[in-house]
Amino acid sequence: MVNKRLITSLSYGERASRHANAAAKALLETMVRKKSNLCVSVDVSSKKSFLDIIDAVGPYAALIKALLS
Repeated sequence: MVNKRLITSLSYGERASRHANAAAKALLETMVRKKSNLCVSVDVSSKKSFLDIIDAVGPYAALIKALLS
C-alpha cells in the first residue's frame, strides 16, 4: 500500500527518481527543469493559432494537451 502522505511530502524531483513509469518520470523531471506544473489544453481549428499559443506558453508549461479540429 502506498503512503499518500509520504508521496505528497516529496518534491517533484524526489518523486521522479522513485517513479517506475517512464512517462510519469519524464513529466516530473520536466516540471523540475521548468520550475512549473502548468498544464495547458489547446483546442483550436487552425495551425497558426495552435503554433502561436504553443510559442507563447511553451517556455512556461510542463505539459501541453492539443486538440486540432
